[in-house]
Amino acid sequence: MTAKIISVINQKGGCGKTTIAMNLAATMAMRHKKKVLVIDGDAQASATKWASCAPEDNQFPCSVISLAHAGNKAHRTIATLINDYDLIIVDCPPSTEAGFNASALLVSDLAIVPIKPSSTDLWAIDGIINLINAATNTNEKLITKIIPNMCEPNKRLSGSIIDFCKNEESIELLTSRINNRSIYGEVALSGSTAYVSSNQKAKNELSIFADEIVELVY
Repeated sequence: MTAKIISVINQKGGCGKTTIAMNLAATMAMRHKKKVLVIDGDAQASATKWASCAPEDNQFPCSVISLAHAGNKAHRTIATLINDYDLIIVDCPPSTEAGFNASALLVSDLAIVPIKPSSTDLWAIDGIINLINAATNTNEKLITKIIPNMCEPNKRLSGSIIDFCKNEESIELLTSRINNRSIYGEVALSGSTAYVSSNQKAKNELSIFADEIVELVY
């Protein structure tokens, strides 16, 4: 079976794309026993740096490579890797103008759009939805889902943003939610993942997230 390809994408920086990509990748590898490759499409190399922080005796559980300079030919390189992995997760750069993003979407099975519970993040979503819709003209299999990220469960704004998304026909929400927890920042510095941390709440929400993705793409 060839690899399923997931692009984690949003035009807006600071929405937690790398956090979503790396924690999902690790959870899929450990919980669902998938052989996972993370492709770092961002010139800032956040995913690559994350993995490099892991100690030699406890390395990040997925391979990570950079294709940040592949531009609009990224899909060609990605296509050469599909027989080597069960899952490829692409951490896309924060720009709708980047040729890389349009290229990655051409070969993706699923586009995950992280969105923070803020009005500015919500206003910025139209650009990435337009880019994804353009990709579906060529890639008819492409599914798009939004993951609410950095949520504050007891804050009215988080609920309002989620309710807004539910009422938009062009936006499909995942059932999963990723809450605003310090553990997600802490594990990046140690090259680890919240799935193996002592934070049971983070582990539980990552488990639910990964299980939902398995149901979508396999």
